[in-house]
Amino acid sequence: NEELTPPLMVAAKGRGLRWWPLQGDGPLTYEVPVPTWAQKEYELPLAAASEGPALTAGEDYPPWLLSPQSARSACRPFGPLAPASELCCGAMIKYFAVAAGRAAGFVQFEQKLKTWDHACGLICVQESGGRATDGIDRRVLFPDRSFEVAGGVVCSSRWATPEARALLLASAPPR
Repeated sequence: NEELTPPLMVAAKGRGLRWWPLQGDGPLTYEVPVPTWAQKEYELPLAAASEGPALTAGEDYPPWLLSPQSARSACRPFGPLAPASELCCGAMIKYFAVAAGRAAGFVQFEQKLKTWDHACGLICVQESGGRATDGIDRRVLFPDRSFEVAGGVVCSSRWATPEARALLLASAPPR
C-alpha cells in the first residue's frame, strides 16, 4: 500500500536501503511489499498499433516514469499507446518511486546531467535491489558536479522483468 510506505529512504552504497519516519526514531522495520503491477503478467512488447484506446499503466503494461516530459513522443518502451505515468517534480521522486516499487522503471532521457540531481537516487534504486545504469547498461559514474551518460539513465525496480528492463534500455536516447 503506497500510503503506508515510510516517507524517508536512506541508502549507503553496499549497506542496503533503510526507511525512516518523518518524526521519531528509526530506522523502521519495513519491507516493501510486492507491488500489484508486479503480480501481473504482461505480454511485452505491446502491439505496435498507434491508434486505439489508451492503455492503463499497471493493468495493460508496467507503470514507468520519464524525465523530461518533453521526451514523451520519443520514448515509448512499451508501445505508442503506453505512455509514462505522471509524477510531479524532478528525478529524485522518480528514483524513490522505482525503489519503493511504485513504478517498474524510469528513463532519464537526457545525457548531460548534474550529480546532485541523480547520485542519491541511483544509489537508492541499486540498494533496493533494482538496477540503475546508463542507456547502454553500463555503470553510471559521477566524476564531477556534472556528468554525461551514454543514452541517459535507465532504472528498473527489483520486480521489473528482464523483458521490461530490456525495453526500457532500448527506449533510451540515441547514443
